[in-house]
Amino acid sequence: WMIVPTGIRTPVRRGVERRRRQAAVFPLIRADGSRVSHDARVRGERRALGFISRLDLFRDVPYALIEGLLAHCAQRDYPDEYVVLAPGMQNDHVALVLAGRLRVYLDDPTTDGQGGYTVIGSGECAGELSIIDGEPASAWVVAEPGTRLLLIDAHTFFSELLPLPQVARNLLRLMAARMRQANHQVVEQVRRSLVLERLQSELRTAQEIQSGMLPLRSPMFAEHPEIECEASIQQAREIGGDFFDAFFIDENRLFVAIGDVCGGPQLTPVASAQGRYVAERLFGKAVKLPDMAMVPTAVFCEPAIAAVGLTEAQARARWPDRPE
Repeated sequence: WMIVPTGIRTPVRRGVERRRRQAAVFPLIRADGSRVSHDARVRGERRALGFISRLDLFRDVPYALIEGLLAHCAQRDYPDEYVVLAPGMQNDHVALVLAGRLRVYLDDPTTDGQGGYTVIGSGECAGELSIIDGEPASAWVVAEPGTRLLLIDAHTFFSELLPLPQVARNLLRLMAARMRQANHQVVEQVRRSLVLERLQSELRTAQEIQSGMLPLRSPMFAEHPEIECEASIQQAREIGGDFFDAFFIDENRLFVAIGDVCGGPQLTPVASAQGRYVAERLFGKAVKLPDMAMVPTAVFCEPAIAAVGLTEAQARARWPDRPE
């Protein structure tokens, strides 16, 4: 329907709305009788460097400002895995990932025990730090099979691209994101190191508790040469609570105990010590309670409460000459 300029609304029927027509079915026959076998219209990116819009470095940068500059930059394909940069290698290009991805290693990726790596995906860039400070590369950059890179030489990068305000802003944004990621990795590594150090300290304490409650004498019954009895223990890295003991209940009966308690590093030796105490008391052996002074105790409430060692009053009573 349409309105004619006469001041009176007169309904006029138009032809079929072309935008609502169904898609054409090929082949087609033109009015002159010629035959069209397929749709010849270009539906993809018609610009020669259409990938520019997908690169983070050139986000919101007018296409006309950089098209001519990037047209002279080399593109390189990597059908197989390839080491693009290695520590000590002098770098003179900024590499933008057009397809595929790069892996960045701090340790040599060719060794058997490959460590962790960071991924630089499509649209991101690599090599900008060594271009800026002029220092050799400090990491391994490996292109995965099927990767395509756009290589921007240092002169074009500094004299033609970096003076564009939006390019400089995008570069700062990318570098800030890299710094945040690196800081997060450092914090996580420090946290893991502290956790490992604390665990090793707990394991050492558990080993001391475990060793202190075992009868490591040889032979075990020197006063009874008719009885051949030896015992030893090889402590693993993870303390489990292995326990053994042997003693005479009376003149004619020998009691042998072997046990194991699985669980955490400190509490399992404590459970073993308590079990040994109970067993010896049941059979009338004169024993003393296990020393629990250096074993942490906890109350599982909200919030949790834990304590270890002497209280202030106990410490002052033990060392009265040291008020500090």
